[in-house]
Amino acid sequence: MSTDIPTTFAGLPIEGEVSYYQEPRDRPQKTAEEFKAALDRLFATAGVKAVVWTQYTPYFNDGEPCVFGMNLEGVVLDPAPDGVTSYNTVPVGDGELPVFDVYDLDREAGLAALVGLLRELGGDLVSYEDVSLNAFGDPARVVARPDRFEVHDYSHD
Repeated sequence: MSTDIPTTFAGLPIEGEVSYYQEPRDRPQKTAEEFKAALDRLFATAGVKAVVWTQYTPYFNDGEPCVFGMNLEGVVLDPAPDGVTSYNTVPVGDGELPVFDVYDLDREAGLAALVGLLRELGGDLVSYEDVSLNAFGDPARVVARPDRFEVHDYSHD
């Protein structure tokens, strides 16, 4: 594996410490630019301030191979939709903002387009695994914002 730690992804800066638990696999994948375009479609939706996902190789998988994967947590919306509860947050300055997943938002009228984009991205994450692993490491919680990517340590015990 290359020892070059990336400092940008699709032209935006990466902030935080990038570590690697597993090397990328050799198989067809989409590019960083295609991943950024998918994220930009979400950022074009009113109120979307961040897209959050985790990525890691499990330590144990009931005897099956432990394989790196990505899991979409959801989006940060500001303002938050009325009547929708989230139990997940991301740090913002000295505070936190809620992360809304597809299930949180699916019950809210008027958010069908956003829910559709989230489902599309969530179903397509497997095609971005290698570029995301190379850029953000393993394990990591990634907070994508329109102007940067933040990499946070992630424990998946």
